[in-house]
Amino acid sequence: MGQYQIVPNVRTQIKFCFDIDVDPLDGLPQLICKKCETILSDFHEKKKTYQEKQLGLKKTQSPLQQQDTVSSTQSTIPETKTQQTFELTLKKKPKSLETNLNESFEIKNDTKTVRSWRKNYNKYFACRLCEVVYKNKQILITHMEKHSALLQKYGRILKKCKIQLPKIDKKTNFVSSDVMVVMGEDQILLNKYDQYRVVYLKKTSGLQEKKNSSESSDDDIITKGKRKRLRLVSQSSNETVVLEDPKIMMN
Repeated sequence: MGQYQIVPNVRTQIKFCFDIDVDPLDGLPQLICKKCETILSDFHEKKKTYQEKQLGLKKTQSPLQQQDTVSSTQSTIPETKTQQTFELTLKKKPKSLETNLNESFEIKNDTKTVRSWRKNYNKYFACRLCEVVYKNKQILITHMEKHSALLQKYGRILKKCKIQLPKIDKKTNFVSSDVMVVMGEDQILLNKYDQYRVVYLKKTSGLQEKKNSSESSDDDIITKGKRKRLRLVSQSSNETVVLEDPKIMMN
């Protein structure tokens, strides 16, 4: 392609386009190839043309337009300052002590209302892998050690294998919870854990307590018997779901 000496004309173009000073005595390369020289010349001409047009537009702009622009800018500034002043001087009226007490009382009452159903239900922990239910969570955790091989092999499957009931309305169930399924008036299911389920059974449901010698505890609840299926309808959905009876087998 050939290389050429950087002549004064090329040095001027480099200075104009890139603001770089090229000195013949600075010890830096003083050669440029033909392709680069062509690109430089083309860029120099375009930049020069754009600058000339920009300068011409500024000269042809009427003084009236410039005055309108300045007036518009000046009129906007006081309005902004006035608005800022108003926002800064606006103060929120403090609530009275009586109002705060009433709000606090209402919040406490709402909390009591939400959890009032708990006094009528017993809480149990059901193993998802076998027919066993405990009242004591720690006993269940100890029991899960028996399933360590299964949990290690199928742990990812257990995380995915859960009951899901799509909600078709905006009504809340009587426990006021989005993560609990009301299977019936005597049975509430919480199925958000990988290894076990939390089951709330009404105290009149008649679940029998039995003592197991291998995992003895007064809080143990172990239910065994013939399997049967129940057709249960969730109060938060119109879908019918077939589940194993949690009073007999929870897996």
